[in-house]
Amino acid sequence: MNKVYLSLGSNIGDRLDFLRSAIGALSQHKFIKLIEISNVYETSPVHMRHSRNFYNLVIFISTNLNPFNLLGSLKDIEKEIGRKKGHNLSREIDIDIIAYEELVIDSDELTIPHKLAKKRKFVLEPLKELNNNFKFPGDELTVSDLLVDIKSNDMCNKINSKPLKNTINV
Repeated sequence: MNKVYLSLGSNIGDRLDFLRSAIGALSQHKFIKLIEISNVYETSPVHMRHSRNFYNLVIFISTNLNPFNLLGSLKDIEKEIGRKKGHNLSREIDIDIIAYEELVIDSDELTIPHKLAKKRKFVLEPLKELNNNFKFPGDELTVSDLLVDIKSNDMCNKINSKPLKNTINV
């Protein structure tokens, strides 16, 4: 089974409910096993000036799906929950593959590790919670090291998400 980190985010409607729905769909997928879920973080929108704050979290999973089939399954879950296509739009749910084992993929369809993950607090903070010594493939810096280097003033605050974590069987 392959070890994968996913980042989930929502900034429309009941953000916790959309995250809960996505986690539920992931947990019911026959080729995905949830291992660990971070707390939820309320974060400033990036490149979306007039947008509501996001709720973000990171999930550690194992899967026997290859990266492209996993991406297809994630896009199906997003669509099922109500995600509309488009870049930098408010969204019910956004699910990104942050890292997939030690793979490096750079194609039109998929980039692993996620090309912006190392620069985004809303990915690094919850990832640090799950594995503060995590290193992206080919990188010497840990997630903790990367966070020290981020000069952003973007908000990234842990919220009380025990009710969310308690509803999921991990």
